[in-house]
Amino acid sequence: MAVTPPSPSDYSRWSPLGDGESYAGPELREWQTRALEAWEASDHRGVVEAVTGTGKSLVGVAAIHEVLSLGGVALVMVPTLALVEQWVANLRAQLPEARIGALSGLEKTDFRNSNVIVATVQTLSRRALPGTSLTLIVADEVHRYGSERFGNALSEQYQWRLGLTGTYERSGDDGKQQVLDPYFGGTILDYSYGEALADGVVAPFDLAFIGVHFEPTEQAEYSVADENVKDATYKLKKFYGYPDPWSDFFASVTRNLATDHYDDELKLCRQYMSGFSDRKKILAAAQGKLAVVEKIGPFLEQRSGTLLFAEGKDAARRHAFVLSKSTTAFPLDGESKQLERSSKLRDFEAGRLKVIATPKIFDEGMDVHGAEVAIVVAASQSRRQMIQRMGRVIRLKDDGSHARMVMLYVVGTPEDPNRGGHEAFLDSIVPHARNIDYFDPDQFSNLKKWFVGA
Repeated sequence: MAVTPPSPSDYSRWSPLGDGESYAGPELREWQTRALEAWEASDHRGVVEAVTGTGKSLVGVAAIHEVLSLGGVALVMVPTLALVEQWVANLRAQLPEARIGALSGLEKTDFRNSNVIVATVQTLSRRALPGTSLTLIVADEVHRYGSERFGNALSEQYQWRLGLTGTYERSGDDGKQQVLDPYFGGTILDYSYGEALADGVVAPFDLAFIGVHFEPTEQAEYSVADENVKDATYKLKKFYGYPDPWSDFFASVTRNLATDHYDDELKLCRQYMSGFSDRKKILAAAQGKLAVVEKIGPFLEQRSGTLLFAEGKDAARRHAFVLSKSTTAFPLDGESKQLERSSKLRDFEAGRLKVIATPKIFDEGMDVHGAEVAIVVAASQSRRQMIQRMGRVIRLKDDGSHARMVMLYVVGTPEDPNRGGHEAFLDSIVPHARNIDYFDPDQFSNLKKWFVGA
């Protein structure tokens, strides 16, 4: 359906709520207005890539407001139930005249009852949701939807299409080129951290690396796992032509593991994944990292809020336990009840809870207010995931303070930045860091000064 887009002068409607207006959200920033204009100029299709913390969801709200003003309807697609709740709450606050509904396991609605529906991609891939003569789909965390599994959720009946993401990339497959770009029309605006920093949209940050060493038993276990990885990698590349870089190599391994045959190639893939998993677990559970976290606990009491990213729920709980000796800390993971999670987030935002330790639930999408320190105990191989983690702490602070990001690593391993660890992520952020420091765990006074600012 061809609809004449609004002229630039119409953007006065994005100003704060006034008498008789239907939009009650904040005024759009300059970059958000540019994104909306680019989307309209691209026949109401495209992907907006904007670093976490800059307010990309508001672009989605503005697009929804536009389609509603023309008598259409909107579908918001998200990857998790937590994001369903977050979007519903925000939409009800920012579009008070809209009829907001959710489509989940417990709640049912359609466009006869609601003109804006928020649903998980899992639900939509199982159950088609018929649109109307003008339907907008807003796909939050759009990079998640390029798999064959979620293809059914991207219906051709949705005429207007907007994808939102912090990092528009996928590792391990060609879903972006074959699924997402053809459906959404490609990237229409890429708003980087450097641009956001120059615009005063995000907070500046300091970056610290703290290197630790394995205990003798950890080193022995790690060496065995590492040798299995290296042996399998060499043979898969030499005899079976597995590619570089690592993301393509890993994708080839995972694809072969999904086959139903058994041969020497599959055996090597299993060897690689077993060693890779063991190595990752040993790195994440290194006693040296736990000792550092316990040491810096008292410093975190003097910061407004800290997010600690661990590997798995057990590790998150261990780190929360040692931190609770000197400050208020609590672990949250995918098994946490919604009421508990909501309660702890309120405590965190109010300053009653100083640290939340988590594996992945804050990696994508979730708004966490009050965080100014990120501690990465188990770094991800994914550049996207690491940038998402940084994005949790670079939101502008009421007091104008800067953010702090701490990366713990085991010296001499693939985590070590001096050996190329997390190169893709660091290449993206290091040029923009306010300060970069390296610490030995024994540099107590220097660590205190870095955390406390004294």
